[in-house]
This record gives sequence, C-alpha cells and structure tokens, in this order.
Amino acid sequence: MKTVCRVLGVARSHVYELHHRSEDWRDGRKGRTPAGDAQLLAEIRQQISDLHSFRRLCKT
Repeated sequence: MKTVCRVLGVARSHVYELHHRSEDWRDGRKGRTPAGDAQLLAEIRQQISDLHSFRRLCKT
C-alpha cells in the first residue's frame, strides 16, 4: 500500500478514508444551490458608504 500510494502521489490516510466511507456518503461541496448574494452585497455597500475614508471606493 505504501509503495502504491507513493507512486500515485496520494496520502495513505486519504486512501484509507476513501476505502472506509459508508455507502451513503455524499460530498457536501457538490450539488448545492448557490445562495443569492444581492442582499448581502447591498448591506456591505451600505456599511462601506458609512465609512468616510472608504466612500471613494464605493461608487455604485
């Protein structure tokens, strides 16, 4: 196992985890619906516009 992992350039601990995952394991990073950022962006721009020294950076 050590030699195979070294040749492939992968960590043995990672191979172990892949092998011992449950059947219903799902990658949480994929298949998510992106959240809308419009409200957050508006709040950030409002906060920046309230700061005197950053007003020149926030031209919308």
